[in-house]
Formats: sequence, structure tokens, C-alpha cells
Amino acid sequence: MGMGDDTDTESIMNVESNLKAIAISWIEAQKYDVDDNRYHKYSWAVDEVLKFTHDRPDKLWEIILVILNADQSDTTVRSIGAGPLEDLLVYHGKSYIDKVIKSAEKNIILKISAKSTDISDVNDAIRKKFNAGLK
Repeated sequence: MGMGDDTDTESIMNVESNLKAIAISWIEAQKYDVDDNRYHKYSWAVDEVLKFTHDRPDKLWEIILVILNADQSDTTVRSIGAGPLEDLLVYHGKSYIDKVIKSAEKNIILKISAKSTDISDVNDAIRKKFNAGLK
């Protein structure tokens, strides 16, 4: 095993632990109103997830799944649907619609979360496919 292999493994572990840290703080942030001082302790994670929306849709999809795996509370499930999942579909629907539908077929929590989305801004074909896939 060369030196590069250790660095690659370390880098992957850092990304995974960073995603977990983001997920945990994002979940905590959802418990508070934006005006609540307690929210600000966790708002960095909300900002990170928003950055993924435009810069890294692959990481956005991954963090959605990490968050839903970590917490299936009503607040988290609805917040994912109305937030990151909705953003993924609005901005990257063409690339992710099939993946979302296929995953929702196997993951009831994701399917419930998807019902909190408002994708009225996406094109008709994606919206119809999404709605049909949630039945």
C-alpha cells in the first residue's frame, strides 16, 4: 500500500465524517426557528447543505439520505422534503428524478419526505413522473 492510498482512505473517511457532522447539525437546526439563538449554533450545517444544492448535487443527494437515515422524526422528514429534496428536484430534477423515485420505492421514509415537496416550478415531464412515482 503506497502513501497515496493512505491519503485517499483518510480523505474518504473525512468526507464521510464531515457528512455525518453536517447531518447531525442540520437535524438540530430544524428544531429551532431561525430567530432563536439556539439555531445559530447549527446554522453552518444548513449553509453547507445549501452550497451542495448548486455546487455538488451528488453530495446533496448523499446528505439527504444520511439525514433521513439518522433521524426519521416528523420534523426532519418534512424538512428534508420541503428543503433539500425539493431543491434537488427543482435544480437537478432531470438528472435525479429516476434515482429519487427508485429510492423512494424502497425507502418509505424518503417517500413520505417526498410528499412534502413543492415542485410546481419544475417542467411538466419531471413533475408528472415524480407524482406518478409517489403513488
